[in-house]
Amino acid sequence: MIDIQHFKSKLQAREQELLNDRRTSEQEVLDAPSAEVEDALDLANSGEAREDAERSLDREYSELEEIQDALKRIDAGTYGVCEICGKPIEPARLEAVPWTRYCLNDAKQREHFTPTGNL
Repeated sequence: MIDIQHFKSKLQAREQELLNDRRTSEQEVLDAPSAEVEDALDLANSGEAREDAERSLDREYSELEEIQDALKRIDAGTYGVCEICGKPIEPARLEAVPWTRYCLNDAKQREHFTPTGNL
C-alpha cells in the first residue's frame, strides 16, 4: 500500500514550485531582448533567447498539467493505478515521477510504440 499523503505532499510542493517558476519564465519571455540593432547576429540571438524561454515555459506548463491531473486522481481514489493495465504502479516509479499514469512496463511500451498504417 502506498502512502498517498506522502505523494500528495510531494505533488503539491512541486506544483507550487512550478507555479513560481512559471511566473519567472513568463517574465523572461516578456523581457527577452529584442534586437534594437538590425544586426543579423543580434537578431538571431534575441530570437534564440525568446525561443529558449518559451520552450522552458511549455515544459513547465506540461509538467504542471500532469501534476494537477495526479492530484485529481488522488481525490478520485485512482492515484497509483496504471491507466493501461489497472495494476498498481511501482512505489519506486511513483517516487521518481509522482505524476506518472503508467506502470514501468506500460510506460516503456508507450515510449517504443510507433504508429503504423496510412496517415
